[in-house]
Amino acid sequence: MYNEKETKPLAVIVLLTIFFSYIALENFSYEISNRESTLGHITRHISEHGFFENSMLGTQTQRSPFFSWLSLFLSGGQIHHFSLRLVSVCALIGIALISFFSAKRFGGVKSAWPALAFSLTSVAVVNMSTRAEEGLLTAFFMACAWLTWYSISRKSKRWFRAWFWGIFFTSIAASINGPQMYLFFYLPTLFMTRPTDVRKRLVMLPHLSAVSFNILIIIAVQYLLTNLASSRDLAFTFFSTDVNPPQRPDFPFDEGYFKASIKFAFNSLSYYLPWTFIAWTGFCEAYRLVEKTSDAGPEIFRFMRKVTCVLFFAFMFYPETNAYSLLPLIYPLSVMAALHYPIYARRYGKFVNNIVRSLIIINFIALAVIAIFIYPLLNEQHNSYQTLHINSALYLIIAGIIISILCFFKMFKRQALWYKISFTVILIYFSVDSARHMRMDEFKYSKQQTAELIESSINDPSKLVYNFSGQSLRSELFYLKNDSQRVTDPIEAENLEETIYVIGSDSKPVRICTDSVRYKWEAISEPIKVNDEIVTVYKGIVAIATNGESK
Repeated sequence: MYNEKETKPLAVIVLLTIFFSYIALENFSYEISNRESTLGHITRHISEHGFFENSMLGTQTQRSPFFSWLSLFLSGGQIHHFSLRLVSVCALIGIALISFFSAKRFGGVKSAWPALAFSLTSVAVVNMSTRAEEGLLTAFFMACAWLTWYSISRKSKRWFRAWFWGIFFTSIAASINGPQMYLFFYLPTLFMTRPTDVRKRLVMLPHLSAVSFNILIIIAVQYLLTNLASSRDLAFTFFSTDVNPPQRPDFPFDEGYFKASIKFAFNSLSYYLPWTFIAWTGFCEAYRLVEKTSDAGPEIFRFMRKVTCVLFFAFMFYPETNAYSLLPLIYPLSVMAALHYPIYARRYGKFVNNIVRSLIIINFIALAVIAIFIYPLLNEQHNSYQTLHINSALYLIIAGIIISILCFFKMFKRQALWYKISFTVILIYFSVDSARHMRMDEFKYSKQQTAELIESSINDPSKLVYNFSGQSLRSELFYLKNDSQRVTDPIEAENLEETIYVIGSDSKPVRICTDSVRYKWEAISEPIKVNDEIVTVYKGIVAIATNGESK
């Protein structure tokens, strides 16, 4: 039987400091991706033109403004790839706090700290906390929806309040990530029969009233979004309807339905590592007796299990999705695993301790090998983006080696099992990401440097820049100080100024105007290589006026 001591607050502070320093380093090191740049352009447009103006490179989007508003609020109005990703980090902290206090309420302090660690350090959560995407913010509001619905309906039996707040937080999640989030809330309720048959309550007055009030709120918000915008064409929508899955599908669709579903299941399990090896306790029949005698009672376990199982199998057998769609399940899985953690630690503590010790040794060797490979890179010439990644790799290697050595001291050996696992996982992240930072070929091209070249060739940040290159250049244009607009079809001559700046290909962008001979073109930049193609910045000066006379 394994007995562990309680972890002291100072040790928890050390763990959280190391973890969030690692997250901050990763968020700062990588430039913005094309997917992230969509929210980046919307946020910049809001900042410069008003909180109700919806535009991305001159076109309207089917997005709500709440993510961008939150980004501007948290960053004090700053626009940077780090400030955009700060929303995901804050959402992660919110999920961790909700998991902590939920587990503390239902299982005490011994379950609270494991819930905090579980919700912070899984593979999927760490990946999404380093991206300016909607996933973690959606997961946070769904956690609020499930927690308020269960707590109010179980504790005070006030079903109208339970339904109202549950639907309210789900509506915010749907606004950020799409109306499919209502499926996350309602689908599990169709299978809940104990202690109350929730299906019958769906047609009762408290639920119908709560739905009605939330519909009125949505209509009111949409009315404000529409009428406070400068025009209806630039108005935001309450629901975001063009949000794609966080990554490409986990499987190509020609593999077959059955094989695709099995791959989805394995991907889902791998994304929740390393806590998959503890989360299984919530679904093991041997632990049901523990649930009946626990202070939380069996109802919370049934609720969390039902939410997890129903949504997992629903998405598993729905082909056009991927495992990242299940990110909101981080909360119920973390709480359920944490409530079972004390008995799990007593049964398997010695065995897991031996595994943790072995992983730390293996990881230490891996860090030493990576350190050998980074040495030649320090003596080579690199651009500023490559140098940033080499420095990031160096920080991770040094920190990882020092922490690995400290793990063999008595102060670490006295910590709780969940603490040791969390530290080991963070050290593995250090190793993996230090190796990723050393892939110099991937960092030869810098989007920010491309933006600086374009900016220096124009030399006037007040000028509008047209992108007529045939490439999206969304990430590059995010770093550009000038306003920019993507052009796919020729623009009428009267809608263009006498002097315009255009990002074109290796040939002059004469077709940007319906009058192809209107402008005299001059290349004002050297050819810039982007994605194995060449773009050039051109300055167009009117050669023929709209009345047909030469200038």
